[in-house]
Amino acid sequence: SEVVAHLIDHYYTGDVLSAVCRAARELKGSFALGVISVYEPNVLYGVRKDSPLVVGAGVNENAICSDISGISDFCGRLYAMQNGEIARVSTQGISLYDFYGKSRSFDLSPQEKEENSEREENEDYMHCEIRQTPLALLSGYESFPEKEAETVLSKPYDEILLVGCGSAYHAGLVFKGAMRELADTQVREEIASEYLTQKGGEKRNALVVAVSQSGETADTLLAVEKAKRQGATVLSVCNVRASSLVRLSDLAIITRCGRERAVAATKSYVAQVHSLLLLCLKYAEIKGKISKNKLNELKGEIAALPEKAERVIEEESYLSKVALAAKDAEAVFFLGRGQDCYAAKEGSLKLKEISYLFSEAYPSGELKHGTLALMEKGVYGVVIATDPALAEKNAATVAEITCRGASAIVVASEGIQPDMRADYVITVPDTHPLFSPVLTAIVLQEFAYYVAKARGCDVDRPRNLAKSVTVE
Repeated sequence: SEVVAHLIDHYYTGDVLSAVCRAARELKGSFALGVISVYEPNVLYGVRKDSPLVVGAGVNENAICSDISGISDFCGRLYAMQNGEIARVSTQGISLYDFYGKSRSFDLSPQEKEENSEREENEDYMHCEIRQTPLALLSGYESFPEKEAETVLSKPYDEILLVGCGSAYHAGLVFKGAMRELADTQVREEIASEYLTQKGGEKRNALVVAVSQSGETADTLLAVEKAKRQGATVLSVCNVRASSLVRLSDLAIITRCGRERAVAATKSYVAQVHSLLLLCLKYAEIKGKISKNKLNELKGEIAALPEKAERVIEEESYLSKVALAAKDAEAVFFLGRGQDCYAAKEGSLKLKEISYLFSEAYPSGELKHGTLALMEKGVYGVVIATDPALAEKNAATVAEITCRGASAIVVASEGIQPDMRADYVITVPDTHPLFSPVLTAIVLQEFAYYVAKARGCDVDRPRNLAKSVTVE
């Protein structure tokens, strides 16, 4: 960055904008710059190439930021800058230019009103946002764009590709499982950063489903741009309407779960899963892969999820006791089959990122292929078991854990009563096994929260992590 400053100064001949433009054209790679100069006091320049940058307008103040959440408290109108743009920002206004200094027109979009903003005094943001999940689900259900989704999904595609990072990617795995079972359709899922490194095998007529809470995740944006160059149609699931991802999309499903301040994704992850499940049902209906009776049954299950999520949250006191027992675990392994395996991956991520305990997730059937060697006293196995058809297999997994001295925690549907003999059993309301990750996610988030609190960790701002990853 010091070189950039010297380069701008080198090209300065009396006009800061011209110097910034010339330097920007010469720079290689991806970058988002904020430039201030003694030659032009009280003016800030923002420069974007392949890294997210947002400009915001407030009352007698304007700002730039890599993510909308950083300036949304005092900027009521926002614009997600495009590649090759330079913003000149002052208290008097905002101007936009390309890298050659040519003026560009743009529109500042007003922020949407937050519907889930209540927070008790001294309450952690993460805990508050978990409590807001039922309302987030209800908002997403009521605002799902049925007609627009039908228009996009009705087209024939050679491939459906899911891209995302972190929790968003895990939400996509749930979508993949539901699409396979309900719509008899294979979804190719890729971690966005890995997709960027791959060569060959691209399908020009692809539907790309891109998932990002902020809509500014750098790898996801680059993956979408790569797919669009191949002629793909892009459908995004995002929480921020005025984001770069939404602008790149042919259709954006806005999760409408309100601002999420804690670094760990909670209500936003559940809202993503919920929206993707609604998308799956719509696709299965359009393609004639599901009977009308079955479709109505599943729609009823989806509609009931907000109320069932509320019931899960009401039982959090028991989870705090379980977490207290596990706070000093040497390692925690999350295990599941089918959709429960995808839920396990997110549960493991949540625990490690805010409590700093070592944790990994595996399909239960893989336990004997290596991980079983680590089962001993001081180790915990969290088995997610929501599918009645797999009850006996899950009971056997629990037995494999406990007979070697490790402790077992089971997260199971209320209707499953196998002889599991676990140290702790946490139940969630019955729902279709394909939809259970919506409910088990809340349990696993609360478990991670209480473990982290018991260990004295900062649950809202875990070390080394950022809310939005806006760099590669």
